[in-house]
Amino acid sequence: MSVFRRGWEPRLSTQGYETSFGGGWWLLLLVVGALPLSWLAWRWGAPSWQLLLNDLCYVPVFLYVSLLCFLRASRSTGRSRRAWTWMALAPLSF
Repeated sequence: MSVFRRGWEPRLSTQGYETSFGGGWWLLLLVVGALPLSWLAWRWGAPSWQLLLNDLCYVPVFLYVSLLCFLRASRSTGRSRRAWTWMALAPLSF
């Protein structure tokens, strides 16, 4: 079985089948990502905040990508786990 297909296979849960695609983390991404995206579109906030908000607007996306890579690393083994761990650390280094 391919490494790529292994993460998308349905798993049996107590309420039926589910896929491992991040679960409730998608809702968290939408809520946390809505503020920076709305700021990029409408530039709300005081003018003195502009530089700070501009620097911080990408942080939620980087954290979410890193979280997904760590979740994938926890389900992998061997060299694949090491590669996913490095991929998870890369957005955090920015």
